[in-house]
Amino acid sequence: MPASRQASSFFVAPQAATFLLLTLNIAIFAATLIQSGAPTPSGAVLFGDGAMYHLALQRHEYWRLFAYGFLHATPVHLLGNMLCLMVWGAHLERRLGATYFVVIYVATLVLAGLVGDFIHGKPYMTVGASGATSGLLGALLCLWILAKIELSASFFISNIALNVALTFADSRINWGAHLVGFTAGLLSCAVLDLVERALRHLLACKFPEFLKLNLWLLAAIFVWLASSATLRLDSPSLTPAMVVALALIPVVIKLIDVVLQLRYGLAMVVAALALANGAAIAVAVMASTDTLPGVCRLPLPTPLAGLAPWIAAGCGHLDIVGLVVGALAAGLTLLVLNEPLRRGLSDVGFVGAALRAARARSAGL
Repeated sequence: MPASRQASSFFVAPQAATFLLLTLNIAIFAATLIQSGAPTPSGAVLFGDGAMYHLALQRHEYWRLFAYGFLHATPVHLLGNMLCLMVWGAHLERRLGATYFVVIYVATLVLAGLVGDFIHGKPYMTVGASGATSGLLGALLCLWILAKIELSASFFISNIALNVALTFADSRINWGAHLVGFTAGLLSCAVLDLVERALRHLLACKFPEFLKLNLWLLAAIFVWLASSATLRLDSPSLTPAMVVALALIPVVIKLIDVVLQLRYGLAMVVAALALANGAAIAVAVMASTDTLPGVCRLPLPTPLAGLAPWIAAGCGHLDIVGLVVGALAAGLTLLVLNEPLRRGLSDVGFVGAALRAARARSAGL
């Protein structure tokens, strides 16, 4: 975890997760403009790409609770949200690290969508990242209340005032998303602080940032698989497996904690992550029989027309494609985690001690 104190400057440079979210939002907005062929995305394009609307939950289109936050109605809408993401997100990620930053962002995005749907008394359609960005400001305020970040009171007064002004500047703006996002960000940060305090007594080692992030990604893949057409959450045959999987989560986490304390434990954990990532990606590809055939039927650009036979062959043998992609995912994991892997392989007994010392020093976030 990053140091508990930082400079109180108004602007800090965006880090990896913040920069990735900025890039995704801008790229998706550009894609909607291309789809619409107009200076602003059309309502039909926004709806088709994932906007939240009044019947989404009734029709079990839960993916919209995530997708709507990456769509924007106008360039000004995008600019305002990206400015807030850059200012607030950069501070929060610098303080908490990428994992908890992403957890707070996604949690506030989904909760803002849920509550926004509840408070609407008439048909509506909504897009935008404002619920999630407001959550980042709420999380920063929580850290300030807990005296875990060095930002001035004027920073929060000016930014909260800006958020309120943006909320009520246009009657079309979903004020509920802003308010719920801000509240959810504050509360989720407080919950994470309590979790970190509890983990101090349950786990001996402080998990490296890459390990926490990878475990959350594996959890996301598992949730997607469980909710896909091939693995329905309401399937009677799946219920026992889900119960067993949920019960095994704390066991796996504690096992990782034990392994990290061993000599070469860090290298063993990296190797295990590579195998887990490969297996998860392979299963995800094999389970995509309801979505990939549609992708396979999309027309290819002329320069790629020669790949059509290969793509058709792959779409007809998803099991083989899944194994190949899984192997590539495992290899990519080892490549990306090359530094901790080398550190683990050269361990003479200091890595586990360093991770235990980091846990002993921590008191919350």
